Amino acid sequence: IYLVLKVAPAWAFWLTIGLGAVIGVFEMSSMLARGGRAPWRWLALLGTLSVAATFMRVEPPLAPVLAAFLVTLFVTMLLSRETPSRAVDRMLGTLLPVFYLGLTLGHLGGLLAIENPEARERGEDLIALALFAVYCGDTFAYFGGRAFGKHKLAPAISPGKTIEGAICGL
Repeated sequence: IYLVLKVAPAWAFWLTIGLGAVIGVFEMSSMLARGGRAPWRWLALLGTLSVAATFMRVEPPLAPVLAAFLVTLFVTMLLSRETPSRAVDRMLGTLLPVFYLGLTLGHLGGLLAIENPEARERGEDLIALALFAVYCGDTFAYFGGRAFGKHKLAPAISPGKTIEGAICGL
């Protein structure tokens, strides 16, 4: 992965971030729907990609993009023919992917939007470090759970995950 960061052009990394955002929004939408907070998927997808894309610039115009998204979300909520409590649930379900995925992936990609070559290289190193840390945590959680796992963490969501595995992943 480190070599891909060093060799591949920035647009390839941004394309990967965009694909990750699309997959993440669809997966998160499915989870939220099971919990009763099904988002307006098209709006969550548009908002997530818009927020993440603002970080392609050196000085991201995040405030106007978030303001436009929030206005669109409130208008959608007001125009929906759903009960007020259901519309609020859907609004909250739409906000979560935008803030969680959009801001996280946007900041990740923003590390490559730096014009200073030395700072950009440091950004590439930070991305590699973050990916390595996640890889190590997942590996330790998997093998720790297999070796010591007795107590299920959340059997309804992921039946194979154990409390002991989660502790080993930390």
